[in-house]
Amino acid sequence: MKNLLALMLIVSLAAPAAHAARRRAAVTPSAEELAIVFVPVAGQSLMGDVLEVGGIVRGKVARAVGVRIERRGGAGKGVAALRVWVESPDPRCTLRVDGKLLGAAPLLIDPQAPLGIMVAHRIEIDVPASAAEGLVLSSIKWEATCND
Repeated sequence: MKNLLALMLIVSLAAPAAHAARRRAAVTPSAEELAIVFVPVAGQSLMGDVLEVGGIVRGKVARAVGVRIERRGGAGKGVAALRVWVESPDPRCTLRVDGKLLGAAPLLIDPQAPLGIMVAHRIEIDVPASAAEGLVLSSIKWEATCND
């Protein structure tokens, strides 16, 4: 009888959480709705979604990158929130976007990014003099969510 009561308690506690998750999922905009397009700025070169910054030995390197958020399906009006975080960190360097230090948690870079219009953002890579030489192997994750 004790086991049955414990099982019923667990099921009754888990049920509201499962229903709440379904409600949240029903109102969340589809990730497929928006696309982020990276645009070269001021002579920078992009290879797909990779910004080539050249050789970094030590010190600070800053590059501009254009970001355009597009709505799939053609509607180009509205705004989106743009968030950025470090997906795979390299402990030898620090990364900033528009002067804001990036970490593992998503950071709101632009709460009202216009859809269909390129906006320039500044990426800074800081490698201290004490860091070992080598390639900087960090990746930055960008996410746009609809504000509609």
